Amino acid sequence: MSDDAQPGLPGLTGGLYAVLGGGQGIGAEMCGVLAASGARVICCDLDLARAEAVANELSGAVAQRLDVTDADAMAAFFAGIAEAHGQPLSGLVDIVGVADLRRIEAFSPEDYDWQQNIVLRQAFLAVKHGAEAMKDSGGAIVLVSSIASLASAPNQGVYGIAKAGLNHLTRVAAHEYGPRNIRVNAVAPGLTRTPRVVAGFGEALLAEIEATIPLRRANQPRDIATAAAFLLSDLSCCISGVVLPVDGGLSALSAVPEIDVGARLKALSEGDN
Repeated sequence: MSDDAQPGLPGLTGGLYAVLGGGQGIGAEMCGVLAASGARVICCDLDLARAEAVANELSGAVAQRLDVTDADAMAAFFAGIAEAHGQPLSGLVDIVGVADLRRIEAFSPEDYDWQQNIVLRQAFLAVKHGAEAMKDSGGAIVLVSSIASLASAPNQGVYGIAKAGLNHLTRVAAHEYGPRNIRVNAVAPGLTRTPRVVAGFGEALLAEIEATIPLRRANQPRDIATAAAFLLSDLSCCISGVVLPVDGGLSALSAVPEIDVGARLKALSEGDN
């Protein structure tokens, strides 16, 4: 993660951007991409030391401890941004969203509530309070969804349900906040080699999954960060309400076995003429 590895994107220079979950993985790369474009970055994380480690490497970045599941803390953070940083918020990226990968039958009601809270409820708080901080100046919000929200995937059902709700939150917020010149979009990553995923999955499983992806590789965290930066920038100035898959083409596939009966079907159809 570095603030000099990515060319600048139009419209980001001098703006103030908050990255929720900025202390590692995709969030750390997001902070670096924004800083490379000349943006001022607030790197927010529940772990302040982690946020400080990222911010200290970047020009114009500061660290902020923030519990995104705490409604009062979220309201106070966004309400105080303009005074604390001397300018209104220009944009927000919400990376937060841990996946509990189990079948529906394995979830207790408490487990279900936890998954909804860490994925959907906190995103609702980010949109609600983040948009309020941009109400007079306009801006852009990018949420991070998942391709698990687009189709059923083994052991990702409850996580996918929460992310599907986040997708609709994206569309509704784009509709409601559009008249205030606030754009709201989401990126939907496929398999991404974050530190947590690499440690949890292991290389053997990662390679097995990568073999099913049309591009034959998983995302790197920077792939998600640059897609989100595009949606924040002036390059996407008329794009709002979109959920953009970033998955190497995986979500374009149909989960059916290979069908190799074309010659027989053609012959049968010719017999009907």
